Amino acid sequence: MDTNQDVFKRPVFWTIQPWQFTNEPQLPPLIFPPQDLLDRLIDLWFVKSQPYFPLFHRPTFERSVISGLHYHDRHFGETLLAMCALSARHSDDPRTLTHESALSAGFKWMQQVHPAPTTFSEAPSLMQVQKLILYVMFMQTTSMPYSSLGLTGLGIRLLQDVGAHRKKSTPPTVAGELWKRAFWILNYIDLSLSINLGRPRAMTSDDYDAEFPIECDDEYWEQSGELAFKQPLGKLCQLSYWIHMLKLVGILETVQRATVIIICALLKSLLKIVDSELRAQQAVIEIDKALGAWLENIPAQLKWDPQRQDTVSFHQSAMLYIMYFFLRMETYRNGLATYPTSLEVCVNAAHSCIHIVEAHCKRDYLSLGPQMLAAIANSGIVLLINIWKAKRLGLDIDIDLEMGDVVKCMLQLERFEQRLAFF
Repeated sequence: MDTNQDVFKRPVFWTIQPWQFTNEPQLPPLIFPPQDLLDRLIDLWFVKSQPYFPLFHRPTFERSVISGLHYHDRHFGETLLAMCALSARHSDDPRTLTHESALSAGFKWMQQVHPAPTTFSEAPSLMQVQKLILYVMFMQTTSMPYSSLGLTGLGIRLLQDVGAHRKKSTPPTVAGELWKRAFWILNYIDLSLSINLGRPRAMTSDDYDAEFPIECDDEYWEQSGELAFKQPLGKLCQLSYWIHMLKLVGILETVQRATVIIICALLKSLLKIVDSELRAQQAVIEIDKALGAWLENIPAQLKWDPQRQDTVSFHQSAMLYIMYFFLRMETYRNGLATYPTSLEVCVNAAHSCIHIVEAHCKRDYLSLGPQMLAAIANSGIVLLINIWKAKRLGLDIDIDLEMGDVVKCMLQLERFEQRLAFF
């Protein structure tokens, strides 16, 4: 008996027929920045963005640019333009602007990028997904952020189409690691958008079992033999930050899901008030344990030290702790916790978050994504609620101290809005 399953497939139904193909639209040639500016913008990405959102493998990417691939491969060309658009926000070169406003930086290049595939008859390529991710990252901090939500969902479907959400048993490869990086960044963006916009997620942890990216810096990926993808002993790895951020994001998802489940059950009268409070308190205990374990396991080079000299480690540490305190506020302010001290926990987390943001911004202008901006805004709101409560109940608090940190929040947001548009 013939075990070849193809003999049972009728070609007329299993093969894409000529009349089903979609004609590719005729697109105008891509217009790239002048070479000197292009080189500068690529370097800015790998200095200002890559250490905090590791999407690319620098040696591979730079070889592709040197070979002129962006002139021959439309997807890579658009990926490069999207990178330039994001890097333009860190550049003072007037050639990055479309209009006089600094908010126009990079738009001339992002407007040439088509984030969604024109046809779904073929599996998506890595570069298609990468340019979509860059497009989403750019649009999140414009006056049109809602396009990011739909494109994030599309990006996740594309990743699922190639199986990037599944655990692999094969040896690591450059392409395989880049797919993992793309998956985890889009997963991070999906959760951030869900929390910030109050919309359902496109994918939860029930839907994937992908492993974290290998904790190995780019320069050690292509070593020969058994040394490939092995970080040298004693050499600190920049990707350690991203692994710990992803672990923190996993806890944040737990907070979100626990909150939604309890609130929805109450609204549907499936839980009594007392039962819901007990469930919420148990959830908070488990989340606090997870946060405590996460905090203890942060590598020494990523523990918060406002005097740390290494710039990358300093900003990576700042982002981790900003997210940690944001998560503390999310746990205790969203109706999950019913403790009398809930507001006090939120206020302490808000103060800590603001002080770290202030130290971070004194070093350099560096926006680490919308989630950082949300943490700043939430911190200010928590402190304003605390002031309002104290005045209403006649409580004795240092209002000048509280307002001082509120003003710090406003000043930092004002600083960022010179280059980023957000609500």
